[in-house]
Amino acid sequence: MPLETAHIWRWFLDLNAPRGATFSVNPITWADTAAYFGLKRIRPDPWEVDLLRSLDDAYLAIQNGETDGAVASAKALRGQMKTESHT
Repeated sequence: MPLETAHIWRWFLDLNAPRGATFSVNPITWADTAAYFGLKRIRPDPWEVDLLRSLDDAYLAIQNGETDGAVASAKALRGQMKTESHT
């Protein structure tokens, strides 16, 4: 993970920890994300939120056994991280 995007991984870990689950893993909600950023007084850039959502998509695909979806999500995520670390 590029150093420039490591903070987004920390955000994901914070938001992932209390995640609710039923028969499958639930996505991190927009409300949870907004509350987290509000409590931490963080004003993320749109690309940071997009990257956070992509991390969640990849996590959900892996947890739900969607190997094709997980691979596609991981490739997209890698591309996003490379692009943002060079801007």
